[in-house]
This record gives sequence, C-alpha cells and structure tokens, in this order.
Amino acid sequence: MKRLFLSALVGFAPVSRLSAASEFLNLDFESAIQPVPVIPDSHMVAVSAAFPGWHMYARTQELSYTFYNGPGLTSGEVALYGPDSPYAAPIQGSFMAYAYSGIVLAYPGVGPGIVSLAQTGYVPADSRFLLFKTQGDLPLVSLGGDTLSLTPLLVGLNYTLYRADVSPYAGREAELRFTATLDDSRPFPYRTAFYLDDIRFSNVPEPSTWALLALGGLLLAAWRVRQKTR
Repeated sequence: MKRLFLSALVGFAPVSRLSAASEFLNLDFESAIQPVPVIPDSHMVAVSAAFPGWHMYARTQELSYTFYNGPGLTSGEVALYGPDSPYAAPIQGSFMAYAYSGIVLAYPGVGPGIVSLAQTGYVPADSRFLLFKTQGDLPLVSLGGDTLSLTPLLVGLNYTLYRADVSPYAGREAELRFTATLDDSRPFPYRTAFYLDDIRFSNVPEPSTWALLALGGLLLAAWRVRQKTR
C-alpha cells in the first residue's frame, strides 16, 4: 500500500538547471526540516523537506516524495536517515542520505531504473577536490554532466572517504549528481545501494598527505630533541 501511495504522490517535472549561479546547499544533509514532517501513518516525507536544495530523480523523472528512516521494498529512492533510524546511524551529524536503485513505479512501463540525487550550484573558485563519505556500493558521481574519477583516501568505521579532482570546474556553475546505478549481474531489479554524507569542496591536500606532513614534523621534532640532548 505504501508503494502505491507513493506512486500517486510522485510529481513529474523536467530536469532543469538553475538560471543563475548560487552556492551549493545542504551538502551534509543537516538542513532537513525538524522534526521531519512525515506523512501520518507512513514513512513518507516531501523531498523538499527531507533534502532542501536537492532534487531527486528516478531515471529522468523528478520525484516529490521519499522515505524517512525506512527504505522502500524494491522501488528506487533516496531516503533520509536520521538519528532514530533502526537501520543505520548517520555517518556524520544527525542525517545522511541512503540511495538505492530498483523498480521505478513513477515511470511508464514499470521497470528497473537508476535513482539520483542532484543539485546545481557554483563550484567555489578555489576548489581542487570534491570529498564525500560513503558506504556500500560505489555511487556514480558526475559534475557538469561529466563522470568523476574517484579515489579512496581513508576507511573509517562506517564509511570510506573519497576524493575527485574538480579543478576544471572551479568558478563555474555545474550540476553535482550522485547516482545509484543498476548492476545486471545481480537478481532483478539489479539494484545497488549506498549511504552518503559529508560532501565538501576543498582546496587542501588529501588527509593522507596531511598525515605524512604531520609524521615528518614529529620526526623532525624528535631529531631536534635528540640533538639538544647530545
């Protein structure tokens, strides 16, 4: 029943870009309206309330409603998970996104399809990298319509930190999109799924570089102490 209710509440809108450059918003998903305005007797919430600044798409159709603290059965969504989620605690802060592809009830000829979370904004002029934390299947990440090459930097307790070079897009308006793809090597509906949190544009070296610099500083300090002792 929830799935049928959801399909009735899905809004169809063409994919569009902002007409004027603006900053990216809510990259850490902490701007969700609180308390989350869930529709009574359901886990459903408006995308605009769960993910301010973001748009959700099933294939090419924009969705108006999603789930809070509860994934769908086989259909694709980008659900919002909060601190009271029975499934997984947020990677960082109070909220995170959980994206999963699958059957697209909102699309004519119900069938499997990708699901995306997207936002168009101004990439800071000094940006060199895009950083984000994820767990599960690796998302397809694009900026300005171009697929980004992802490099794992750090493995935490419940996430892996990834980096992508975005320097060619610095100072430009571009769409940032995270997509749960399909994997036809898996059983129908070929779904993939991932948690997503703490997205950032950065101009500093990756954490591994900082770790090496810190280690070098400690070794240098130890050497100076040893020299003074002598």
